[in-house]
Amino acid sequence: MILVSVVSAWEIEIKKALGRLAIPDNLEETIEAAGFVKRLVTFGDVRHLATLPRHHKDPFDRMLVAQAIGEGIPLISSDPQIARYRIQVIW
Repeated sequence: MILVSVVSAWEIEIKKALGRLAIPDNLEETIEAAGFVKRLVTFGDVRHLATLPRHHKDPFDRMLVAQAIGEGIPLISSDPQIARYRIQVIW
């Protein structure tokens, strides 16, 4: 199972609106059609976020790390700052 966080969708839509990323208008449907599972933000995620060291300043990436910790799953990212957290990073 591959989870796609609403946090990623949020960041993608911001970049699209700024003209920095070209994506389909039906991002949610595309994610579902690919068989990915949508992952919402929970209060538990916020609790994990509050305990994270400040290795990364990007709030989107920090929440993705908090979600990966909460789920006990790896995170897919090429960002070297993500690798500073105690999670498994794929890429």
